[in-house]
Amino acid sequence: RASSCPAQLRDFKIETEGLSVKQERERSIADLSTESEISDGLSDGSGSVSGELRAASPELPKGEPRKSLSTRARAWRPAAQACEPGLPPAVAMQFSEVVAAAKRAFETSGFTASVELYQLPGSWKLQVHFSPELSHLAAHAMQLAQSAMLQAAEQSKMTYIVGYAAAPFTQKLMACGFDAQLALVSDESDACWDLLASGLCRRGCACRWRHPSWQAAVEVSAIFHGASA
Repeated sequence: RASSCPAQLRDFKIETEGLSVKQERERSIADLSTESEISDGLSDGSGSVSGELRAASPELPKGEPRKSLSTRARAWRPAAQACEPGLPPAVAMQFSEVVAAAKRAFETSGFTASVELYQLPGSWKLQVHFSPELSHLAAHAMQLAQSAMLQAAEQSKMTYIVGYAAAPFTQKLMACGFDAQLALVSDESDACWDLLASGLCRRGCACRWRHPSWQAAVEVSAIFHGASA
């Protein structure tokens, strides 16, 4: 069939179409060349793309597969912080001044051979050693220590001997010695003075006055040594 398009236009169209096909062919070749370079880089490790991929994807550790957790295992709990039993350091320091007064009274009396002081959680223990020739002065030495404790408690700002106005010391029945109870009073305006002065509060749980939160026992014992052979 004869074309109605003039010969010049027909030649120009063919040339243009040929140019377009050529450009598409060159573009396709360039794309294939780029893909080939990327593939080569990934396969032989020489390309920068492969290095970046390896850096972004760390190798998994080799070895046995991870074991599954047991459903019967105990739940993890943080370790509890160890706390020291007994009195707070500030309270213990207040009480220790009164106990130290008793120890000094024994040592300076000249009636004792030696004095040993033990600080336990929430209490103190004094063991007073008497030589045979001075054992008859043990009772007098105990009285000196009691007077020293009362004086030290009176001079203290917050330490009281419970029952100081009635019977502050309990004498041991089967041995030479005594017991005492120390109490810390931080605020005297709302303290229960029946308990502090007489050692007894008849109101019990109904008492509206504050009872000491911190108390400590003091035990004093005499140890007599036999005559040397």
